[in-house]
This record gives sequence, C-alpha cells and structure tokens, in this order.
Amino acid sequence: PQATAGILSYLPIFDPGWQILTAHGLATGMITHRGKNYQFENVPFYSEKNWGYSFPEKWFWINCNAFPENPDLTLTAVGSTRKVLNWTESVGIIGIHWQNRFYKFDIWNSQLTWTVQPWGYWEMRATNENYTIVLIGISDHPPDRVRVPTEKGLSFACQDTLKGKLSIKLADSRGKTLINASSRLAGLEIGGIWPSAWIKH
Repeated sequence: PQATAGILSYLPIFDPGWQILTAHGLATGMITHRGKNYQFENVPFYSEKNWGYSFPEKWFWINCNAFPENPDLTLTAVGSTRKVLNWTESVGIIGIHWQNRFYKFDIWNSQLTWTVQPWGYWEMRATNENYTIVLIGISDHPPDRVRVPTEKGLSFACQDTLKGKLSIKLADSRGKTLINASSRLAGLEIGGIWPSAWIKH
C-alpha cells in the first residue's frame, strides 16, 4: 500500500481523494445483463475509491491488467486537476506492477508529460533517473457516458471505454527495454471540461 500523494494524502487538504484498492485481483461470480447470465472464474478485476466534494474539473484515466503476453503486468495512470486548500494544481501518476516490482512515476519523482485528446488518444511519458516509460492509448469506439459527482450534482461528465488499445514501453537508464506490451482491453477515460486537447510539458 502506498499513498498517491505521499504523507500529505493523510491530511484532509485534497479534493477529491483517490485510492486504488486492487490493481490486479481475480474475481469469480456471475453478472446478469438483459436477462442473460454470464459466469466467470478467476478473471482480472480492478477496484478503486473516490471521496470528497466532487470529481475534478478535468481528468483522464488509463488502466489495464489484461496483457495476453504478460499476465502479471498491470498499469494504472491518471492526470487530473486537484483542489488543494485554496488553489488548483495539475497532478499525474503512472503505476506499474510487474514481476513482483512496483514502478512509480509521478510529478514529484519524474519528468511527467502528457497529450490527451477530448476523445480517442491518450499519451503519457515519464522519465526519472532510473527509467523511461511511454504509454499510448487509442479508442476507435465511441465512448460510454458515465454519471459522476460534480459541484452541481450527478452529471454525465465522464466518458470511457473498456475496449481501448494500449501500448507500454518501459526502458532502463541505459536504454534496455524491460517491458514492451500491448492490450486491446484497456480502460480509457476522460472527464470534466474538454474544449481542446490537454497538453502538459
């Protein structure tokens, strides 16, 4: 367990709060959809929780734990605006679990950049003294609209898909490739106000 904002996460100064509960678990059960039952056993699942007054004014989210060639690989990444007391800041994080190791890139330990379109394209890059990572997500599907808490109440302010294409490339400081993986079952999401692409250098 790690706090996404370090020790400051334990203070009630951020809105909203966000915590990943399970990046890569295994679920067994049944879902009934439109009168049909779907049984599943030991399938990957992800869970998180949010709390606070409302969702951010703007955010994006990338998640995947279904890489055919790397069944123990899981990724969660996010970029967001966040209220801290009386000001608003842009924050981001990339977290990877792979072969019993955790790789973390955030605004405190890495140079973190992104280019995300209002829909269809997500790109994040991060470099620190040990590693470089590049994430590219693409959605050819129209988004599903999701209701989320806003300052005006529940609103369809979120768009996502669970059929996104995602590629990950992780290399060490010498340029050796550690991970080169892709999936067609990524979660890709944007939320809030998106008049144009969000580019952070």
